[in-house]
Amino acid sequence: MGSCVSFSKCKKGKDADAGVPQAEVIPFSWETRKTNLNLDDFVLKDKENETIWKLPGSVNGQQFVIRNCTHCLVYLLDHVNSVTFDDCKECKLATGPIVGSISVRDCVDCTLVVAASQFRMRDCTSMDVLLYCPTQPCIESSSQIGFGCYQLFYDSIEGHFNQCQFDIWNNSWYNIYDFTPSKQSSEPNYIYRII
Repeated sequence: MGSCVSFSKCKKGKDADAGVPQAEVIPFSWETRKTNLNLDDFVLKDKENETIWKLPGSVNGQQFVIRNCTHCLVYLLDHVNSVTFDDCKECKLATGPIVGSISVRDCVDCTLVVAASQFRMRDCTSMDVLLYCPTQPCIESSSQIGFGCYQLFYDSIEGHFNQCQFDIWNNSWYNIYDFTPSKQSSEPNYIYRII
């Protein structure tokens, strides 16, 4: 089967036919992507008693992974693709807007200040979450979780919210769905905190 477009006769520059407009060659998006990314810049693991800052422009829409940290303060003050927060204890995490989801698993005694399209939490205990989420946040097999409204400001946050197309008036932080409600008690696994 043939192609209705053939590039074999395309001429550029001085070999081009006079009077025939030349189409501008536009590179594909994958040809212009930054290929020299260091994956270690987007992964925090096995940290203890550290304060880590990722300032505007340092994450730049990439995925970020935080794993197996203890008593750390992590500030992701940039727009992010997605965040995975696993096996952390006594940590505090503050993020700018996450265009995708944040997945929080197997964490204890942490505080999160996050803005994300989706929020998922599994197997966590004693957590406080200040949340911006336009969709229904979900928890599973978790207990003693406190939820409040997102409260974070830094100079570029308005632009980062616009890049992620977040509407600040569309926040469902209070509309929690618990996949595993307690069968022993009528009390929910989460409470609302007004901070």
